[in-house]
Amino acid sequence: MNKIILIVLAILIIGTGAYLVTKNDTMDTVPAATIVDTTPVPVTPIENPTPATTDTTPSVSWLTYTNADYGFSFQYPSTWKLSEDKTKKSVTIKTVEYSAAVEKNDIDYESITFQATTKAFFTPHLGTKYGEIAYDDKQGAIVDVSSSPVRCLDTSTLLSGLHQITTAIKTIPYSGSLMATPAYSDAAILTKNGSIIIVTENNEPSTKTTASNLITANVKTIANSFTLLGGNTVVTPACSK
Repeated sequence: MNKIILIVLAILIIGTGAYLVTKNDTMDTVPAATIVDTTPVPVTPIENPTPATTDTTPSVSWLTYTNADYGFSFQYPSTWKLSEDKTKKSVTIKTVEYSAAVEKNDIDYESITFQATTKAFFTPHLGTKYGEIAYDDKQGAIVDVSSSPVRCLDTSTLLSGLHQITTAIKTIPYSGSLMATPAYSDAAILTKNGSIIIVTENNEPSTKTTASNLITANVKTIANSFTLLGGNTVVTPACSK
């Protein structure tokens, strides 16, 4: 009987010890800490957007010149320089001031002058490279009196020099030289009210294609915008048609 009691006691003691050991182990166990990866993640930098190219080209607008005294008008680029004499008979528009530096630096140069006058401009004769030019009252035309027989000068397009500009305004070229520097051409616009507008074009084209093309385009626009005012119209003599 005593043996049984001892065995039971032993079992109880062993079980109690095992329980306490297990409990202590459970209390001493610390949950494993979560491992955080602190290695920095490489970030692809955002590229700055490419800034828009700034256009340094001067803004060009078109201005209108009106000569109410002598009845004509035309448009010209705001980047060109305009000047007129005190009598307002003559007005000139140009790209730059011409000088030896223009030719040396290969800069495109253009100058156009409109001058209001009368047939007296050709009286008695106007000496030109191509002969003695005069105004013929009978034919109402400009003629070359140095030729035999007297030759009536043909009409051509306005500013008929180097650019061969096309426009509805017909002119009569009477002088010019491609050998001069700058090259120039002269022409006359005959009008119904008896006035004559002399057109003189001076230019020194450069080899810079872009600049030359731009100026040529501007000259064409100027020529096509030329207008007579107050009901005045262009007269084309029968002999020069």
